[in-house]
Amino acid sequence: MSRKSITKYIIIYLGDVLSVYAAFLLSLLFTGMFTDVLANKSTVVIYLSEIFIIYNIVFFLMKYYRDSIFNFDSFSAITLGISLTIIYALFFIINLFAYRQINLTVLLLALVFSCFICGSYRILIIAGSRVLIGYLKADGKSQDSNVIIYGAGEAGKFLANMLAYDKSKRMNVVAFIDDNEEIHGRKIKGYPVVGDRYAIAEAVAKYKADQIIIAVPHVDNSNFREIVELSCQSGCNVRRFANMSDLNMTDLSKATINDINIEDLLCREPVKLDLEGVRDMLKDKVLLVSGGAGSIGSEICRQVLSYEARKVIIFDINENGLFMLDNELGKKHGGRYVTIVGSIKDKWRLDEIMEVYKPDIVFHAAAYKHVPMMESNPIEAVANNVYGTYNIMLSAIEHGVENFTMISTDKAVNPTNIMGATKRITELLCKRMSLNSGHTKFSAVRFGNVLGSSGSVIPIFKEQIRRGGPITVTDRDIRRYFMTIPEAVQLVLEASSISKGGELFVLDMGSMVKIYDLALTMIRLSGLEPEKDIKIEISGLRPGEKMYEELKMDTESLVSTPNDRIFIFNYDDFDQREFEYRFKKLGLAFKKRDIKALFEEIMELVPTYKASDYIQNKYLRPEKSASKASIKQKSKERIQIEPGKVFSS
Repeated sequence: MSRKSITKYIIIYLGDVLSVYAAFLLSLLFTGMFTDVLANKSTVVIYLSEIFIIYNIVFFLMKYYRDSIFNFDSFSAITLGISLTIIYALFFIINLFAYRQINLTVLLLALVFSCFICGSYRILIIAGSRVLIGYLKADGKSQDSNVIIYGAGEAGKFLANMLAYDKSKRMNVVAFIDDNEEIHGRKIKGYPVVGDRYAIAEAVAKYKADQIIIAVPHVDNSNFREIVELSCQSGCNVRRFANMSDLNMTDLSKATINDINIEDLLCREPVKLDLEGVRDMLKDKVLLVSGGAGSIGSEICRQVLSYEARKVIIFDINENGLFMLDNELGKKHGGRYVTIVGSIKDKWRLDEIMEVYKPDIVFHAAAYKHVPMMESNPIEAVANNVYGTYNIMLSAIEHGVENFTMISTDKAVNPTNIMGATKRITELLCKRMSLNSGHTKFSAVRFGNVLGSSGSVIPIFKEQIRRGGPITVTDRDIRRYFMTIPEAVQLVLEASSISKGGELFVLDMGSMVKIYDLALTMIRLSGLEPEKDIKIEISGLRPGEKMYEELKMDTESLVSTPNDRIFIFNYDDFDQREFEYRFKKLGLAFKKRDIKALFEEIMELVPTYKASDYIQNKYLRPEKSASKASIKQKSKERIQIEPGKVFSS
């Protein structure tokens, strides 16, 4: 507690003690007993000492001084009255046993006077401070921002008191907004309740508000988004009082005023997990997470460590990412994980790790995922995403892994880029492995974009806004699915726990989000005006991008699971022998570095793949074929497996 807070506490404490003494003496005066009692000075000392001791004990046990005087409300008044009643009741009982006569009328009057004096001086202090703030603001001496609080319930009232008390925040409450029509037109804590959410713009103009702070507990996400949107349209900076959706009313004193992030608007209702099923799968198991330093991989590591996994092997080629994750996890989970640098393209390295640590479960999140980058580097996309995945699958089978879960992407559906095509091949590879893997269960989990992942649109927009713009959007109508990283990983864990082998799980991604609208909202959340403060430029689709992502192909039939956010798509058209034949031919083309043949085999493996104009022009046009021989001659790189021998057993 700061020195300033201690001083305020002492002042209020002394004020209450003096109020109780004054009330007791007044009661003696009103009953005509003042002169008689005062004549016996020893009795007066005893009475006042008893009141003082009892007062301190009762108020300490009631924890009355834990809140500021500016939080004084009806509940505080009731608590004060109960405390004072207990004080005088104990005072009466003690003196009764001490055979000192006490007039009950005196005690009742003392109780009434104490309640009145203690309550009145609190109200006067609160009212006086607000009058002073209003005077200073009218006089131009206050630079506080005007605040409208959305929500006039307990959280809103607590926030109003907190802002009135804590002048360091430089916020002056001017009004409440609340959707409860019954309290419209009333005053709460001295501030008017001016209307519902649709009155925000009018209230902002009338009270010259600079900020709107949302203080509504348990607001659902659709309503939260609408409130934020209306607040942004009013030109106000909008913030929230903690995360009211998961804050208990008893925790209000710990709550803080926070900025609203775009992630808050795009997230959905909390995921309902089969916690026992996930815990049973992970408890006392050794896990290997490939791509463990990435956005999804690192969150998998965080969550599985909380489920009592015995050890987690965090495997990634990104040494800097591993270093940062190690710094984070070491404070809480030191000794229960290891960080290992390596590539999934190195089969020998994978075998070495699995031989040493003998993992029971593998979460395969390692992949090249940036669409335009992979369009320019298709050989590397195939080497890492396809054959790197094949390496870790083979190693998992050879070393007795029980459960193998691969992270896929919505870009695998009717792909228009090499990244999506390679991920579709690995989905099919996962199905093929599950048919002949024996001990190891293989499954894949497909979902869309995750909020805040490295290289995703939201961090890019944030950086562009920080630099003053412009924000670049590929097309006004482009749409994408979004999911928070923790939500995606929670669903991945549950999907893995219910896997019997061979499933392609698909997560419910909710509704698509228009990227242009996302940019507008992010600009407004920054307190800026789109096109005025921050320009939005339309850059056009990049190679391999498409307007709308999909989660399901026409040939896939949907099967529900116990979790209403997890579905299974059956591989209704999967031909095992055809896949094996085409995968062998893909391997031969890859080994020879025959890019044209490679793309032809990819199109055979993934009939729904439509190569981008960039790929068509660079690799597949007839006039480009003359350069293939030189490409093959120049390539001397080795690969870790011999694709020609795939499935030869």
